[in-house]
Amino acid sequence: MTTKLQIPVKSFALSSLIGLCLLFSACSAPQPDVPSENNQGNNPDNNPIERSTDEQMIIEGKIVAVMESFPLQLKVETKSGSYSVQLLSDTKITRQGETVDPGKLSPDQKVRIKGQSSGSSKSAMTAQTIEIF
Repeated sequence: MTTKLQIPVKSFALSSLIGLCLLFSACSAPQPDVPSENNQGNNPDNNPIERSTDEQMIIEGKIVAVMESFPLQLKVETKSGSYSVQLLSDTKITRQGETVDPGKLSPDQKVRIKGQSSGSSKSAMTAQTIEIF
């Protein structure tokens, strides 16, 4: 009886080993090098995939909120809508040509902000310079 069991076990083990070898060889085969901008695999409509890029922007309006987080953030209301503005450690803040500490920013101040728009939202930006009027 031992002989009968050894043959099926050996053939099962051998076929499993061959199957695994085929699987591993298929997985390790070189994949075609397709640049990401041409890869439409997850885009069933084959439309070009839009990439968000940071754009230079200038807004002018009134500070409606100062969020004392790190980094400091402002909510600024303009004629065209509300903007979330993030300050960086190198954001330059001025009033009448003089450098001002970020702690001097407060609601109801009129400001002109130059910076980069956020790629994810056109109503969010990172400030490079802030001029207080």
